Amino acid sequence: SQQDKDNILNIYRPRFVTFMDTPIWQGFSTGNHSTSAAYKAISEQDDNGQNWQWIWKIKAPQRLRSFLWLVMHGKLLTNQMRLIRNLFDSDICPRCMAAREDMDHLLRGCSKAKTIWLMLKDINWWHCGNNKTLANWIKTNMKIKD
Repeated sequence: SQQDKDNILNIYRPRFVTFMDTPIWQGFSTGNHSTSAAYKAISEQDDNGQNWQWIWKIKAPQRLRSFLWLVMHGKLLTNQMRLIRNLFDSDICPRCMAAREDMDHLLRGCSKAKTIWLMLKDINWWHCGNNKTLANWIKTNMKIKD
């Protein structure tokens, strides 16, 4: 619209610029981008300082490792996340209809998830692991040490 054009044209632009505007790769002293620098930045640790290399060392199908990476980074699109992003109107679990569907509920808190886990493991396994955080529970069950 004409209003948008006028707003853009009215944005302040400095008349005298004494330096060139150049992109800089954050976190590296030279400021230069390189593939190896990018790989190092994303592969070693996440924002919380967690090392996720153990996920890629598991002897399991790539699909499982990718799934674990998404879980450990909190990137699965649960109903809780859908509600936050205004993609859905409820954060209730569609399987049990009894609680908010967050990552922990999805994987071990839901009665339907528990039924599946108990088909694979015994009840003692279930009770001894539920007092851990989700990340520790996953790492313990993958038999991974820090």
